[in-house]
Amino acid sequence: MLKQIILENGYRHIHINMLSAASLMSVKSARELGITPIVHSHNGGTTGILRRLLHGINVRGLSKTPTVSLACSNEAGAWMFECDKFTIIPNG
Repeated sequence: MLKQIILENGYRHIHINMLSAASLMSVKSARELGITPIVHSHNGGTTGILRRLLHGINVRGLSKTPTVSLACSNEAGAWMFECDKFTIIPNG
């Protein structure tokens, strides 16, 4: 469905606000269409065993593929992206 929306509207960019990397469906959809996703991390952690497990697995893949990496803080960036290559854009 997301791919259809992107294609129908001709979007060239997709900005994804993420609380965790537990689900990367929107990131994968963008990449499959040749769009480098803009991922904006908003948290420095999460609750729940399953969500933490999925985040730990998915964050590895997130850091290994092209992504514009943004974060609300150093903590949010370090948690979402396994490298120090992210730009901080504080919440207003």
